[in-house]
Amino acid sequence: MQNLFNFLKWINKSKVPSHLPIDLDLRALYNILSYTFSNKELLIEALTHRSFSAKNNIPSNQRMEFLGDAVIELVTAHALYKSNSDKGEGPLTEARASLVKGTNLANVSRKLGLGKYLLLSSEEHLRDGRENPSILADLYEAIAGAIYLDGGIKSAKKFIRSTLLNDIDSAFQDAKLTNHKSRLLEYIQANALPNVKYVVVDQEGPDHAKIFKVEATINGESLGSGSGKKLKEAEQSAARMALSYLEDKNKNSVKETEID
Repeated sequence: MQNLFNFLKWINKSKVPSHLPIDLDLRALYNILSYTFSNKELLIEALTHRSFSAKNNIPSNQRMEFLGDAVIELVTAHALYKSNSDKGEGPLTEARASLVKGTNLANVSRKLGLGKYLLLSSEEHLRDGRENPSILADLYEAIAGAIYLDGGIKSAKKFIRSTLLNDIDSAFQDAKLTNHKSRLLEYIQANALPNVKYVVVDQEGPDHAKIFKVEATINGESLGSGSGKKLKEAEQSAARMALSYLEDKNKNSVKETEID
């Protein structure tokens, strides 16, 4: 905690290196978030990427990201439940997955301009870490977690609703387009193919920040692989690749038949 306290004093009093955000008084960020932190340390932790944390011996945002992920899931599920009494479990689950997927969170972070407030190492900065979709998605989750810790569920709910859930009805249409597992299942049934199985072939990273790699297989043959921070994301990615493979294979088969 003393290291973090010293770092906060450095932010307020020291010249900022060129690879760090210029506006570190955080007032502009408070305006973006429509929220002012009582405990500034929580926000600093949410902004701290592990690359910066390791070099400055302060906490990274990984634990806060873990908490924020759960808060976002809860707020999103509750909002969908309350506003769509005509929808069953299946459509609600698909819509929630569409809203909280990493690419969507990264897009929200990018639109809000959160990346410029990240605390990154100089190396990660040179690798365009402020535009990295995975880092931006993690940042949104961490900020949601920080707001929850600082202001409670009402404050977190307000932030998530205004930034992520402002067009919640479109999530059902988006879910239809992005639910690759359902589309793959429909293709398999239409073409009388054996059932698809999703096999976890690798897991990397610590428990709170795992990356899953999954293969979509039929009769033991891998048709496509995908990875993601969540098992469901990895399965969706694998299903998308498998569907693309099967559709291309079918098109080529049709062309060969026409030539014959």
